[in-house]
Amino acid sequence: MRPQYDPERHTLAEREQAKTEELTALGFGRVSRTTVQRMRLAYRKQGLRGLLDHRTTRGPSPTGRTDERVVAAVREALRRRRGRSKGTINGLFPLINQILQDRHGPGTVPAPSQPTPYRLLTNLAPAR
Repeated sequence: MRPQYDPERHTLAEREQAKTEELTALGFGRVSRTTVQRMRLAYRKQGLRGLLDHRTTRGPSPTGRTDERVVAAVREALRRRRGRSKGTINGLFPLINQILQDRHGPGTVPAPSQPTPYRLLTNLAPAR
């Protein structure tokens, strides 16, 4: 055991500080004591998996970070159009906005930018 990490001679705070200095010296950028605490607790909870950068372990989401209320409105618009003439994607925009207003009140949910419904409709609608 390295002397700076000996629990009989150093408090937890001192050992965490020693680790921040070590990681910074190794080239991990400026590491704060809070980061070391978070990493220590993640390791305690999940083992080595807790230390992974989970941005690389998450799969892509078909809806991204779009407001769930907008996603629900797009799904509802698709459900209402099922079995009818398909029309165009542009024809669904007024329906999506109407569903958002009916469910949440006018102006409560900001209208999504134009590319958002296109992306959602492409990802959520079955290919036809």
